[in-house]
Amino acid sequence: MISPPYDQQGKPLDSSLAVKGWWVEYGYIFLFLPPPNQGFMQLHLPTGKGCFGFNAADLADAFTAAGPIQMSQDDLLLNNQVGSLSVREEPGKITPGATRAVDFIFGLPYCAEVRAPVKIAPTAGSA
Repeated sequence: MISPPYDQQGKPLDSSLAVKGWWVEYGYIFLFLPPPNQGFMQLHLPTGKGCFGFNAADLADAFTAAGPIQMSQDDLLLNNQVGSLSVREEPGKITPGATRAVDFIFGLPYCAEVRAPVKIAPTAGSA
């Protein structure tokens, strides 16, 4: 189980990252608003540490589909800001081309959990 640093949960990303987003777990997991219109992104902080971003609209849709309540991206961002959004990770199934797989499981009070599998592959030019 991941214990986010609650003093940073819901805080905006640094503008140097060029993405409109908010931390769920500072320096590791964030939510972003499109554009870009993708479900997931991986960024590297100035320190070189990698962090993972999830599209807030897609995640809100997944919570709505899981039930039992309707969730908008604004609802999700507010829940994150007040510390209600939780996340934990479990090992995922590695597929061909991936070097690592993680399932991020997001939760909200009174909602079903949402699983977001992430497959990580080496980037071009990496050793």
